[in-house]
Amino acid sequence: MRNLTILSTVALLWLACALGCSANNTRKTNLPHGNNVEYKHGSKILTQRFYDRDEIHYYQSELVARPELSVNGKTIKGHSFDIGSEADGKISARPPKTVTFTLMHDIASKSSWHFPAPGHQPDIHTRNSTAHVAFIADGQRYEIQKGFQIELTKDDPHDKTFYETFISEIPMGVFMKIANAKQVQLQMDAASFTLDAETLAALHDYGVIISDTE
Repeated sequence: MRNLTILSTVALLWLACALGCSANNTRKTNLPHGNNVEYKHGSKILTQRFYDRDEIHYYQSELVARPELSVNGKTIKGHSFDIGSEADGKISARPPKTVTFTLMHDIASKSSWHFPAPGHQPDIHTRNSTAHVAFIADGQRYEIQKGFQIELTKDDPHDKTFYETFISEIPMGVFMKIANAKQVQLQMDAASFTLDAETLAALHDYGVIISDTE
C-alpha cells in the first residue's frame, strides 16, 4: 500500500500514519505525549494531543473497501478504495468543525472506470475536482463540496495498479449523519457503491472518538 504522504501537495491533507498493522478486533495502544492508537473493525484510529498548543488531531487509516460498483446500471467488480479521514481542532473546544475525507481508488488499467478527470493539477488555492459526489445515508442525500483530486498515476512504472485520490471537507454534523447511518451509498457522477457493514462500523467508531468532548 502506498504512503499517503503524497497528498502533501494539497491543502487540507490527510496525513497517513505508519504505526503498525490493523486488526479486525478492537485494540488500544497508549503512546507518549497524549497520543493513542485504536484498532477497530479493520481500521486504525490515531489521536494526537498537543497540550502546549491546545491542539488535537484525529486520523483514520487502513480502511479498505472492495465493493461492486454500479456504473450506468452495470455492475463492475475489481475496484478497491482506501478510505481515510482527518479531523483537527482544539482540545478546549471539541469536537472539530469539519472532517477531511479522502478516497483513494486503485485500478489495474486506465481503461477501467475511474474518477472524472480533474480540471487541472491540484494546488493549495483551487479545488480542481470536476466530480459530483454525494452520500446517501439512510435515504437522506448529502452533497459533498467540490474537492481536490490527484489524477491516475503510479508511484513506480512497474507497479501493477494505478491509483487516484479525491479529498474533500465534510461538515462535522454531516459526517456524523453518515457515520451513524445503518445504510450508506457513495455516489460519484454515474457511479455508485454501497458501504459494507464493516466499513460502516469503522466510520461509526471514528465518529464516536472525534465527537467526544471530554
